[in-house]
Amino acid sequence: MYTILRSVEMVSLLRVLSIYHVTLCLPLRWLAGNCGDLEEFGFGVADMPMAVDLMDDVFGEIVEDGDLLLDEDYMMNVFKSLAVKIPPFEEYLTYMFDFKQSSPV
Repeated sequence: MYTILRSVEMVSLLRVLSIYHVTLCLPLRWLAGNCGDLEEFGFGVADMPMAVDLMDDVFGEIVEDGDLLLDEDYMMNVFKSLAVKIPPFEEYLTYMFDFKQSSPV
């Protein structure tokens, strides 16, 4: 098990999954959990497919150019069009991507 977990393939897989978790899963969970409170901004449960469409577009572009997965500006702005429409979501993204970042050094 130790040998498998130390392999280059496993380490790179874990890094890719970490990128997906931070840039896609966390914002999507926030939207899903708060869509009932976002009616005043014109966003509700019926609008969640917009977020899925944004992810689908990003995945299509990543399939064409895999380097986009490692482009921080590209991945951190997947939900930018929704953030412009929903100020609390923009505050959440700013908090998560700017203020909550920690430096390992």
